[in-house]
Amino acid sequence: GGAGLFATAIAIKDALSPAIEMNDALLSASAQGVSDATLKQVAANGLKFSIQYGKSALEFVQSTEIIKRSVSGLSDGELPRMTTITNTVAAALKTTAAETTEFMGQMFANFRTDAKALGNVDFAERVAGKAAYMRQAFGTEMATIKDLMEGAKGAGTNFGIGMDEQMAVLGELQRTLGTEASGSYESFLTGAAEGAKKLGLSFTDASGKMLSMPQMLEKLQGKYGATIEGNLKAQKELDEAFGGGSAVIKQLYGNVGVLQRHITELGSSDGMKRATEMAEKMANPWDRLVAVWYAMRAAMGATLLPVLYPLINKLADVGQTLVRWQNLFPNITRVIGYAVLAVLSLAAAGAVVNIVMGVSAFVMVGLRGLWAGLTTVMKIH
Repeated sequence: GGAGLFATAIAIKDALSPAIEMNDALLSASAQGVSDATLKQVAANGLKFSIQYGKSALEFVQSTEIIKRSVSGLSDGELPRMTTITNTVAAALKTTAAETTEFMGQMFANFRTDAKALGNVDFAERVAGKAAYMRQAFGTEMATIKDLMEGAKGAGTNFGIGMDEQMAVLGELQRTLGTEASGSYESFLTGAAEGAKKLGLSFTDASGKMLSMPQMLEKLQGKYGATIEGNLKAQKELDEAFGGGSAVIKQLYGNVGVLQRHITELGSSDGMKRATEMAEKMANPWDRLVAVWYAMRAAMGATLLPVLYPLINKLADVGQTLVRWQNLFPNITRVIGYAVLAVLSLAAAGAVVNIVMGVSAFVMVGLRGLWAGLTTVMKIH
């Protein structure tokens, strides 16, 4: 009976645990100043998202708090959609919501002007599409994309280079330069204008704005030809002009058409289409089934918690009163303690008796054969 009661309590707790976890995550986000109406929408989106892609609804809700901190100026009305965008990218690129949120925060910080002009949600959707394209075109993971953009230290943005061109250049460079791609790109941009002058060229337009990378490469091709492979003189002049940044020119020199195509593809805005399609392909049927079971328990528990929590709080208040009485009346507490020890001692004595009886019965199993033999001999006698 005791085992049955214990099992029942564990079953109830297990059934309610998804709702409790979701409720705790929502309360944590609420502490960041998010309204209840927004949190209700986030919770509904989280359950729908988890069933669609087989991902954790709890992680979805928990990411709300991180997104709220990472993206400044984000309104409550934008938060549910922003959470869905971030988690969809995480599902598409098989990474965590936390890592994707860090990337989103980084992109909002690097391209504030674009985010302000487009609006937070529209900008986030475009970033999601670009991240999905980077994965498809260059095979880059989310961590790699984030490191590439971070390693460039915002140099491209400072020189007026757009997001599409930066991503295309870094994506191409990381194929051969790996982790050195960002540093080389930053070095090139920093010395591009002066380096061009040393070569008798200009990498700026009439308004003083830096030319795009394909335009720079075309100017260099006009000076050195379609390729610099084996042209030691040209390579030496590039090294002298651009220093460590010359690696960028050498790696991209013969890929102007490919680079321009990547820039164009990254610039074509299709909203969440590319990221959503990738996330759907990554969805595991078994994970979706598990997510359905979690969502059912969370939905059921969400209706029960408002009824159970007041009762549990009352029980806790009763316990608090009992603890206060124990402190006020130590003698009574001591007597109760003795009584509890006496009962436990009786239980221990009963357990010892059971052990002795069990050992005796076990020993008698071996003695029965010997006893049977002895009685047989006596009967024969």
